[in-house]
Amino acid sequence: MDLQRGVWVVVGVLVVSLSLSSAGDIVHHDNIAPKRPGCENDFVLVKVPTWINGLEDAEYVGVGARFGPTLESKEKHATNTRVVLADPPDCCSLPKNKLAKEVILVHRGNCSFTTKANMAEAANASAILIINNRTELFKMVCENDEPDVEIGIPAVMLPQDVGVIFETDLKNNSMVSVQLYSPLRPLVDIAEVFLWLMAVGTILFASYWSAWSAREAAIEHEKLLKDASDDSLPIEVDRSNALVEISTTAAILFVVIASCFLIMFYKLMSFWFVEILVVLFCIGGIEGLQTCLVTLRFKRAGESYVRLPIFGAVSYLTLAVAPFCIAFAVLWAVYRRISFAWIGQDILGIALIITVLQLVRIPNLKVGTVLLSCAFLYDIFWVFVSKWWFHESVMIVVARGDKSGEDGIPMLLKIPRMFDPWGGYSIIGFGDIILPGLVVAFSLRYDWLANKKLRAGYFLWAMTAYGLGLLITYVALNLMDGHGQPALLYIVPFTLGKKQAWLICTNIYIAIAHWNGNRFCAERTFLTLGHMRGDLKVLWTRGEPERPCPHCTFLLQKTILGAGNRSSLEFNNISSSSTFLWLSKCNASLVHLDLMDNRLTGSIPHFLGNMSSLVHIDLSYDQIEGGIPQYFSRLCNLQTLDLSYNIVSGHLPKLFQILMSTCPDQNSLQNLYLSSNHLYGSIPNLTNFSSIKDISLSGNQLSGTIPESIEQMSKLENIDLRMIALEGVVSESLFSNLSRLTFLDLSSNSLALSFNSNWISHFQLVYLSLSSCTIGPHFPKMASNLEKISNILPSWFWDWLSHDHDIGNPSVFDVGENNLSGMILEWLGVGLPNLAILILRSNYFYGSIPLQLCNLKHIQIMDLSVDIEISVK
Repeated sequence: MDLQRGVWVVVGVLVVSLSLSSAGDIVHHDNIAPKRPGCENDFVLVKVPTWINGLEDAEYVGVGARFGPTLESKEKHATNTRVVLADPPDCCSLPKNKLAKEVILVHRGNCSFTTKANMAEAANASAILIINNRTELFKMVCENDEPDVEIGIPAVMLPQDVGVIFETDLKNNSMVSVQLYSPLRPLVDIAEVFLWLMAVGTILFASYWSAWSAREAAIEHEKLLKDASDDSLPIEVDRSNALVEISTTAAILFVVIASCFLIMFYKLMSFWFVEILVVLFCIGGIEGLQTCLVTLRFKRAGESYVRLPIFGAVSYLTLAVAPFCIAFAVLWAVYRRISFAWIGQDILGIALIITVLQLVRIPNLKVGTVLLSCAFLYDIFWVFVSKWWFHESVMIVVARGDKSGEDGIPMLLKIPRMFDPWGGYSIIGFGDIILPGLVVAFSLRYDWLANKKLRAGYFLWAMTAYGLGLLITYVALNLMDGHGQPALLYIVPFTLGKKQAWLICTNIYIAIAHWNGNRFCAERTFLTLGHMRGDLKVLWTRGEPERPCPHCTFLLQKTILGAGNRSSLEFNNISSSSTFLWLSKCNASLVHLDLMDNRLTGSIPHFLGNMSSLVHIDLSYDQIEGGIPQYFSRLCNLQTLDLSYNIVSGHLPKLFQILMSTCPDQNSLQNLYLSSNHLYGSIPNLTNFSSIKDISLSGNQLSGTIPESIEQMSKLENIDLRMIALEGVVSESLFSNLSRLTFLDLSSNSLALSFNSNWISHFQLVYLSLSSCTIGPHFPKMASNLEKISNILPSWFWDWLSHDHDIGNPSVFDVGENNLSGMILEWLGVGLPNLAILILRSNYFYGSIPLQLCNLKHIQIMDLSVDIEISVK
């Protein structure tokens, strides 16, 4: 509903335009008011309890002056003093009657405040109460042209309505007495703890709801793809609940629009303007409350809709809940001035915030960063910098509701200060919850869609950062004597900025931390964490992880393949080769095609030759049959071709000829996997395939010898030529240039390995398999520097080692640091009588240690620390 979305955009700007945390200004500093010796007090609120004819009466609040002595902070130290009227009433001249340390009550008049105080002190008054000519309080300061002030009595200003009460009682000959004291506020009030829990809990709840909604939408979309098998079936998506996504431009415009609203609040602040804000707040609160109730309480109930003018389709559940929500909001609006009305305001406010966080979302981290950065500057400007132009903090004035006769505007969460002698409220603006809440909710949505666990995702970091930032806000609030603080000044740096050790190291595991000795320290920000995990590009621009589509039907022609710029397709559990029909319509920009282990049947589709941009093709573990199509000659960008474990047949030299026919300078192919097929022929000359790193031809019906051209393939890392009936002699020249070789499997062939006895390889194998190969007459020294070799030592190895006289009865036998296995034979101590060093460590030998080892005369080092227990005979 476009109308509803528009209303929520307006409400959203209204509620986030106020971003402030405050505890009520109990101590009023004023840098504009002149200070000089004797006129440098802070403006403090003063409690004025009264007694009429000896009976305790009402208590009023005034404000202290810049001059005079400071008042007592505790009631028990304040004296109960009688009040008298001044004559003349303004006390601009010396009073006619001499006083005996009474408190004198005077009108504001036309003279300076210091003049009144001097006259009252000269008349022997103990204090002076000045009645303002307005209902609000006024800061009493010294004049600019006054010399140094020396006033020895306290001065307190009272509102006009309180002064009228005092005057009426005194003119009726009642005896009025007062106490004057200014109690100190506590360093921390429990209200701040509850307010912190409310803010954090609201974001936590809204984030999980947002992530749950996103996941449900993804599941519903996948179900739609699965069920809609009819190619002609149109896909209709219900957009009645379409979301409002913020763009980068909108994030920047937010500062301008919110500033305009804030100035409007400031200039138009009055009783009637606050009433208008109350109405708007009630509308938003009603919508938010019924959204929360209907979605959460009745989410499993079947819904029926009725179409209403303007509002469109509305569920019957919404209509049933709406009267309760309206009644709740109206009752709060009518009785909002009673002491416990803050409960209703907070309920409506939290429901409104949660609903805004469902409907308004950021698409990626880039927008979130721009939004929070702009809000950071917005907060600082209107709390601190605005004083230079408006002579007062615009944000604080609007939050307090000055000039309105109301107790602040309703776009706040507030809790009464329970242990503060001044009462008042701790408040936090909606903007301090909604703006960072957008980033926190985004992080959880990303984690869920990317299948990241809590400790491996970004939500834990974002939520912790917000909580700590808000906590620091309240610390600053108390250090600044209750002055309103822009919470985003502290929250944004914690969420996005660079922090070095913002959390004391503890032994508690924190997922976003990195290992530091035996402790964990959280030193990563949202941005650095994304960079470290390699997700920053996705977080920054796309905001949603790539997820393979689990259902591949004809419908994918409209959904995925019609996207126009998709570069990667990875599917699982495709059970029909008809998939190739829709794949044939894919555009030519496809780069990565992975269809492994999908039981695909039929031949390799010819249309793949038209996808000249393909870099990776994986059709392994399917049931592909037939030969290699001639169209493969067009794939000049191909780097990986995996057809292993299929039924592909054909002449192997022809396959290489196809890959080379159109691209004579082909050097892009790096990985070629053709294992376990029905290919035949011999391995051709591979000189033109110098870029290949991995080659696997095992399990085919090949024959012949290993081509000498392999010597020129210096980038080779893995060679798998097992079980292909190769024959011939393999010399060291074949491996002379293969410095990167790590995997070599020539097993189950009829090869003879003949190496120069002094030749040592320049590569470091991690796997070597030479079973069924003939080795000799010399044991190749190429194996003397190899580690991490894995396989079972065949019986011929031990026989050859004990009977081959060319070895020369070695004194060193070192096969340590490999993964060799087999039984230790008894001849080990007899067949090698000159053995001085025997190292078998880190292998998997088993059996009994022969006693003959104890008879070796030259043995110096014996390391039998194998990974399987062996017994001693």
